[in-house]
Amino acid sequence: MDVVKVENYRCFRERQTARLAPLTLLVGENSTGKTSWMAMLRILWHVVYLGHHNPDFKSEPYDLGSFREIIYKGPDDSNREKYFFAGLGTNEWNCDATFMQGTTSTEVCELHIENDRASITWDRSSDGLIKMRASTQGGKWDFELNLVENQDQEITITRKSSDFSWGLLSLDEFISRKPLPATDLKTMTMEDEFALRNLSMLPFRALVRRYGRVSLNPPDATAPVRSRPQRTYDPGVALLEPDGSGMPAYFAALAQSRSEEWELLTNVFDLYGKETGVFDELRIRQLGEQAGTDPFQIQVKRHGEGGEGVWRNLIDVGYGVSQVLPVFFQLVQPEASLMLQLQQPEVHLHPSAQAG
Repeated sequence: MDVVKVENYRCFRERQTARLAPLTLLVGENSTGKTSWMAMLRILWHVVYLGHHNPDFKSEPYDLGSFREIIYKGPDDSNREKYFFAGLGTNEWNCDATFMQGTTSTEVCELHIENDRASITWDRSSDGLIKMRASTQGGKWDFELNLVENQDQEITITRKSSDFSWGLLSLDEFISRKPLPATDLKTMTMEDEFALRNLSMLPFRALVRRYGRVSLNPPDATAPVRSRPQRTYDPGVALLEPDGSGMPAYFAALAQSRSEEWELLTNVFDLYGKETGVFDELRIRQLGEQAGTDPFQIQVKRHGEGGEGVWRNLIDVGYGVSQVLPVFFQLVQPEASLMLQLQQPEVHLHPSAQAG
C-alpha cells in the first residue's frame, strides 16, 4: 500500500488521501480520525488481500460499531448517505471498495481494481449474485456467479456468502465461465485474459517486491494501553492479544517447546535492551518442575560494572519495560504480519526506551 483513501467514513465527509511510507506517523488532536484510519487499513487488507465481503469493524483493538456509527454523520447528527468508500493503491494499480448496510453487518457491495491496461469490478447483490465486469484494451465482458443453484427443483446453497472469497482471489471462478448472453460476446483472447490475471495479482506482487515475501496475515495491532506486568504468571493459551496479555504465555511456550526460536528471539531482545539501556538479558524462570503446568516469571538482568548482574522480576524494574515488550515482540515474532499498527507507542515508556 502506498496510498489510502476514505470518503463518507466516520469524520471524513470529503475524499481524503494519505500516503504511506515504511514508517508512517499519524499526529493529531483527539477525535480527528487517527484510529479510524488505522482501522480502515486493516479492513482494506481483509477485503483486498483475503477476499472478505463482510470484514469485522468491531475487531479489537478497534470497535467502530454498526454501519450507522461508521458512516459519516452530518451537522444534524443524521446519516444522509447509504454508502461509504475506501481504497488503496500504488503507482501501478488502484483498488476501491464500496460499503453498505448488510443484513446483519457492514458489507462490501462493490470492489473495483484497475491499472492502465485493464479494470475489474465485482458487484454483490442481496439476492446472492456476484457479478464481474471486466475490460481490457481488447473488449468488455460481464460475468455472473450465482451462489444458489437450482437442482431437482430444490434450492441448494452451493457456497455460503460469508465463506465465499470474492474479488482478487475469485478471478478464476468467473473467467472459467461464459459471459452473460446480454453482453458483448467478443471472444476473450489470451492477451485479454493475461491482462486481467496480471491485474488481479499486482497487489500480491507488490508485497513480494517490498517485503521479499507474501504474508496474507492482516496487520498486527496493539492497544493504546497495554496489560500490567504480573509477579507470577500461570500457563495459558498463547494468544497474541492487542494489549499484550497473551505475550507471557507465548514466551513460556516458545521457551519450553521451540527452543531455537526462543533463543533467536531473546538474542534480539537482549540487543534491544542493551542499546536502550533497559536491560541486558531476558529469561523465563520456571517456579516448578513441570513446564507448561507450574507458574513462571519473566525476569531481566542489568549487568553491573563487573559484567555481572542480578535477575529481577519484570514487575520490579519499572513499568516501561513491561510496556515496550509487547510492542517490540510484535515486530520480531516469527508469525509477524507485514504491517504493525501502534496506538500511542510512547505510552508508559521512560526516556531511554522512547529514544530506543
